[in-house]
Amino acid sequence: QCGQKRPLDADLPDPEELLGDSCVSRGTRDPHHGRVRQFAHIEGVYSSLVYIRVPHNDVLQRCADELLARVTPATPTAQVHAISADDLHVSLSRSFTLQRPQRQPFVDALRKAVRGCAPITLRTTGITALHNETRSCHFAALVLQPVETEAGMASSLLGAVDRVMGTFGKCGFYSPPVLHVSIAWSLDPVFTVSP
Repeated sequence: QCGQKRPLDADLPDPEELLGDSCVSRGTRDPHHGRVRQFAHIEGVYSSLVYIRVPHNDVLQRCADELLARVTPATPTAQVHAISADDLHVSLSRSFTLQRPQRQPFVDALRKAVRGCAPITLRTTGITALHNETRSCHFAALVLQPVETEAGMASSLLGAVDRVMGTFGKCGFYSPPVLHVSIAWSLDPVFTVSP
Protein backbone atom coordinates (compact mmCIF):
# COMPACT_ATOMS: atom_id res chain seq x y z
CA GLN A 1 0.00 0.00 0.00
CA CYS A 2 1.22 3.51 -0.75
CA GLY A 3 2.79 5.28 2.20
CA GLN A 4 2.85 2.18 4.40
CA LYS A 5 6.15 0.57 5.34
CA ARG A 6 6.36 -3.21 5.38
CA PRO A 7 8.88 -5.18 7.39
CA LEU A 8 11.60 -6.63 5.18
CA ASP A 9 10.58 -10.17 6.06
CA ALA A 10 6.88 -9.62 5.24
CA ASP A 11 5.38 -11.75 2.49
CA LEU A 12 5.20 -9.99 -0.84
CA PRO A 13 1.74 -9.65 -2.37
CA ASP A 14 0.68 -12.06 -5.07
CA PRO A 15 1.53 -10.63 -8.56
CA GLU A 16 -2.10 -11.07 -9.64
CA GLU A 17 -3.13 -8.81 -6.74
CA LEU A 18 -0.77 -6.11 -8.02
CA LEU A 19 -1.44 -6.50 -11.72
CA GLY A 20 -5.16 -7.19 -11.70
CA ASP A 21 -7.18 -9.08 -14.29
CA SER A 22 -6.30 -6.69 -17.12
CA CYS A 23 -2.67 -7.85 -17.12
CA VAL A 24 -2.89 -11.48 -16.06
CA SER A 25 -5.41 -13.47 -18.03
CA ARG A 26 -6.20 -17.11 -18.74
CA GLY A 27 -3.65 -18.34 -16.18
CA THR A 28 -0.65 -16.77 -17.91
CA ARG A 29 1.82 -14.67 -15.98
CA ASP A 30 2.99 -12.93 -19.16
CA PRO A 31 1.29 -9.53 -19.07
CA HIS A 32 2.56 -8.81 -22.60
CA HIS A 33 1.08 -11.96 -24.19
CA GLY A 34 4.25 -12.64 -26.18
CA ARG A 35 4.80 -9.11 -27.49
CA VAL A 36 8.43 -8.16 -28.04
CA ARG A 37 9.95 -4.76 -27.25
CA GLN A 38 10.77 -2.61 -30.26
CA PHE A 39 13.74 -1.17 -28.38
CA ALA A 40 16.14 -2.99 -26.08
CA HIS A 41 15.77 -2.14 -22.40
CA ILE A 42 18.72 0.09 -21.50
CA GLU A 43 19.01 1.91 -18.18
CA GLY A 44 18.33 5.62 -18.72
CA VAL A 45 16.73 5.18 -22.17
CA TYR A 46 12.95 5.57 -22.39
CA SER A 47 10.63 4.21 -25.06
CA SER A 48 8.35 7.10 -26.00
CA LEU A 49 5.35 8.09 -28.10
CA VAL A 50 3.55 11.37 -28.74
CA TYR A 51 -0.19 10.81 -28.61
CA ILE A 52 -3.56 12.27 -27.71
CA ARG A 53 -5.46 10.25 -25.13
CA VAL A 54 -8.98 9.40 -26.28
CA PRO A 55 -11.44 9.97 -23.45
CA HIS A 56 -13.66 6.97 -22.85
CA ASN A 57 -17.17 7.41 -24.17
CA ASP A 58 -19.98 4.96 -24.79
CA VAL A 59 -20.39 5.82 -28.50
CA LEU A 60 -16.74 5.09 -29.30
CA GLN A 61 -16.84 1.93 -27.19
CA ARG A 62 -19.94 0.65 -29.06
CA CYS A 63 -18.34 1.46 -32.41
CA ALA A 64 -15.11 -0.30 -31.41
CA ASP A 65 -17.00 -3.34 -30.09
CA GLU A 66 -19.05 -3.65 -33.32
CA LEU A 67 -15.97 -3.40 -35.51
CA LEU A 68 -13.96 -5.71 -33.29
CA ALA A 69 -16.59 -8.40 -33.87
CA ARG A 70 -15.75 -8.16 -37.61
CA VAL A 71 -11.99 -8.62 -37.15
CA THR A 72 -10.42 -12.05 -37.45
CA PRO A 73 -6.75 -13.02 -37.53
CA ALA A 74 -5.34 -14.65 -40.65
CA THR A 75 -4.51 -17.89 -38.83
CA PRO A 76 -6.99 -19.86 -36.72
CA THR A 77 -4.58 -20.23 -33.77
CA ALA A 78 -3.78 -16.52 -33.42
CA GLN A 79 -5.34 -14.51 -30.62
CA VAL A 80 -6.84 -11.05 -30.97
CA HIS A 81 -6.63 -8.90 -27.83
CA ALA A 82 -8.98 -5.95 -27.37
CA ILE A 83 -7.26 -2.77 -26.23
CA SER A 84 -8.64 -1.42 -22.98
CA ALA A 85 -10.80 1.72 -23.26
CA ASP A 86 -8.38 3.35 -20.80
CA ASP A 87 -5.51 2.88 -23.29
CA LEU A 88 -7.15 4.27 -26.43
CA HIS A 89 -5.13 7.04 -28.05
CA VAL A 90 -4.34 8.75 -31.36
CA SER A 91 -0.64 8.47 -32.16
CA LEU A 92 1.06 11.62 -33.43
CA SER A 93 4.53 10.07 -33.76
CA ARG A 94 6.28 6.79 -34.34
CA SER A 95 7.65 4.99 -31.30
CA PHE A 96 11.08 6.35 -30.40
CA THR A 97 13.55 6.50 -27.54
CA LEU A 98 14.84 9.37 -25.43
CA GLN A 99 17.73 9.40 -23.03
CA ARG A 100 17.02 10.64 -19.52
CA PRO A 101 18.57 14.12 -20.07
CA GLN A 102 16.50 14.58 -23.27
CA ARG A 103 13.10 13.97 -21.65
CA GLN A 104 12.34 17.40 -20.21
CA PRO A 105 13.82 19.38 -23.14
CA PHE A 106 11.71 17.22 -25.50
CA VAL A 107 8.52 17.82 -23.52
CA ASP A 108 9.27 21.56 -23.33
CA ALA A 109 9.91 21.77 -27.08
CA LEU A 110 6.76 19.78 -27.82
CA ARG A 111 4.59 21.99 -25.59
CA LYS A 112 5.98 25.09 -27.29
CA ALA A 113 5.47 23.63 -30.78
CA VAL A 114 1.83 22.60 -30.29
CA ARG A 115 0.81 25.68 -28.27
CA GLY A 116 -0.44 27.42 -31.42
CA CYS A 117 -2.26 24.38 -32.83
CA ALA A 118 -6.04 24.55 -32.78
CA PRO A 119 -8.17 21.66 -31.47
CA ILE A 120 -9.39 19.34 -34.21
CA THR A 121 -12.50 17.23 -34.60
CA LEU A 122 -11.91 13.72 -35.91
CA ARG A 123 -14.49 11.30 -37.26
CA THR A 124 -14.19 7.57 -37.88
CA THR A 125 -14.19 6.50 -41.52
CA GLY A 126 -13.64 2.75 -41.28
CA ILE A 127 -11.29 0.09 -40.02
CA THR A 128 -7.84 -0.92 -41.20
CA ALA A 129 -5.01 -3.29 -40.35
CA LEU A 130 -1.70 -1.74 -39.28
CA HIS A 131 1.57 -3.04 -37.82
CA ASN A 132 4.51 -1.68 -35.90
CA GLU A 133 7.80 -0.99 -37.66
CA THR A 134 9.31 -4.34 -36.75
CA ARG A 135 6.11 -6.18 -37.77
CA SER A 136 6.15 -7.94 -34.40
CA CYS A 137 2.71 -6.61 -33.47
CA HIS A 138 -0.34 -6.00 -35.65
CA PHE A 139 -3.39 -3.84 -34.97
CA ALA A 140 -7.00 -3.40 -35.97
CA ALA A 141 -7.61 0.33 -35.95
CA LEU A 142 -10.42 2.81 -36.48
CA VAL A 143 -9.30 5.20 -39.22
CA LEU A 144 -9.84 8.85 -38.31
CA GLN A 145 -10.22 11.85 -40.59
CA PRO A 146 -10.47 15.47 -39.54
CA VAL A 147 -13.73 17.11 -40.52
CA GLU A 148 -13.28 18.79 -43.89
CA THR A 149 -12.83 22.30 -42.55
CA GLU A 150 -10.08 21.18 -40.14
CA ALA A 151 -7.81 19.10 -42.43
CA GLY A 152 -5.21 21.88 -42.44
CA MET A 153 -5.24 22.04 -38.65
CA ALA A 154 -4.54 18.29 -38.41
CA SER A 155 -1.61 18.70 -40.81
CA SER A 156 -0.30 21.61 -38.72
CA LEU A 157 -0.40 19.50 -35.57
CA LEU A 158 1.43 16.58 -37.20
CA GLY A 159 3.94 19.02 -38.73
CA ALA A 160 4.62 20.62 -35.34
CA VAL A 161 5.28 17.21 -33.78
CA ASP A 162 7.46 16.15 -36.74
CA ARG A 163 9.61 19.30 -36.42
CA VAL A 164 10.29 18.55 -32.76
CA MET A 165 11.05 14.92 -33.60
CA GLY A 166 13.54 16.09 -36.25
CA THR A 167 15.22 18.48 -33.80
CA PHE A 168 15.91 15.48 -31.56
CA GLY A 169 17.11 13.31 -34.47
CA LYS A 170 13.97 11.16 -34.58
CA CYS A 171 11.94 10.07 -37.62
CA GLY A 172 8.75 11.92 -38.46
CA PHE A 173 5.30 10.34 -38.59
CA TYR A 174 4.42 7.84 -41.31
CA SER A 175 3.87 9.05 -44.85
CA PRO A 176 1.11 9.25 -45.76
CA PRO A 177 -0.11 9.78 -42.21
CA VAL A 178 -2.98 7.57 -41.05
CA LEU A 179 -4.62 8.99 -37.96
CA HIS A 180 -6.16 6.09 -36.08
CA VAL A 181 -7.23 4.58 -32.77
CA SER A 182 -6.08 0.99 -32.36
CA ILE A 183 -8.85 -1.16 -30.88
CA ALA A 184 -7.14 -4.57 -30.90
CA TRP A 185 -3.74 -6.17 -31.37
CA SER A 186 -2.35 -9.55 -32.33
CA LEU A 187 1.00 -11.19 -32.93
CA ASP A 188 -0.53 -12.57 -36.14
CA PRO A 189 0.62 -10.68 -39.23
CA VAL A 190 -2.72 -10.11 -40.99
CA PHE A 191 -6.23 -9.16 -39.99
CA THR A 192 -9.13 -9.66 -42.33
CA VAL A 193 -12.28 -7.65 -41.91
CA SER A 194 -15.53 -9.37 -42.81
CA PRO A 195 -17.94 -7.37 -44.95
